[in-house]
Amino acid sequence: MNNSLKIKSPSFVYVMTSRIVTIEEEELQSLRSGRIPENTRRSTQFAVNLYNTWREEHARLGHRYAPLDCGVPSIINNMVAKFIVEIRKKDGHHYAPESCQIK
Repeated sequence: MNNSLKIKSPSFVYVMTSRIVTIEEEELQSLRSGRIPENTRRSTQFAVNLYNTWREEHARLGHRYAPLDCGVPSIINNMVAKFIVEIRKKDGHHYAPESCQIK
């Protein structure tokens, strides 16, 4: 006997059997993204954009650095350390130390 019940929310379909609800990967991603505070999302995007700009500047000089999502921790650690030491604001001044910390 199948006691499942389909419930459709505005953007997702749930399949419910007793107390278990099965959700699609799309909804899981939506729920995850909704958990990140807006300020955190914006500051992370700023840092990623700054890193990519830094990589592009180095590429123009003939140096190559891997993307942040390369998946090799030792490479990422070395690149991020070099990035943090080298980056400057548009006016040439250093960023405040707290703006470069990982939380």
